[in-house]
Amino acid sequence: MMDGTGIEAFTSTDTCYEFLTAYLPYLGRTSPYVFRFPCPVTARQLEIIGGRGAAVVAAAGDGRPPHLVGVASRGIPPATAIARHLGGDDVLLSTVGGDGSVEHVARPGPGHFTVVVDNSVVTGATAETTTRALSRIGVRPRLWVRFFDREELDTDGVDPTRAVEARIGCPISSVFALRDLLRAERRPAERAVLAGYAAAHGTASVRAWLEAAG
Repeated sequence: MMDGTGIEAFTSTDTCYEFLTAYLPYLGRTSPYVFRFPCPVTARQLEIIGGRGAAVVAAAGDGRPPHLVGVASRGIPPATAIARHLGGDDVLLSTVGGDGSVEHVARPGPGHFTVVVDNSVVTGATAETTTRALSRIGVRPRLWVRFFDREELDTDGVDPTRAVEARIGCPISSVFALRDLLRAERRPAERAVLAGYAAAHGTASVRAWLEAAG
């Protein structure tokens, strides 16, 4: 069931992907599926996250050495995996508390490209708290990387990612997104549920992808 994205390593119900009825307050409605950062996470999963995340960071960094900041607690494993995959003595790795505590944050030189890594960015509350805390010590995030993007509109019909980007002042990228899950899911009934939900509640981007993919 390999699809080239690596997401098949995350799609069993005993890791982080399952079909169940879950009310998501930020959406104001019930979702038929849940996708969370796996706990515990396996070495194979971390290798996949590291490779895909490193590609995202390298593409955005334009050759600058990265300073990766993992948000406690679930942002730390992917940040570490990405740092290991990038390698190099100029790659810095820090951690920041979800409450904004910054005692373990490096003070990189002007040539570094600061990337904050977390398991998700949904309402943006943690992203805003963390961005303010880092800015107070002179560390300005240039990119956020999250593990998974549900590619859904909020209760106002707005893509919450775009709204959070505007508030924190930098782009948000993802290791995986709903469309990756749709590519990997081979069970017809389950794929139909995902596709139907994406068509009804997804962003314009994922809806356009669905139409193009047939």
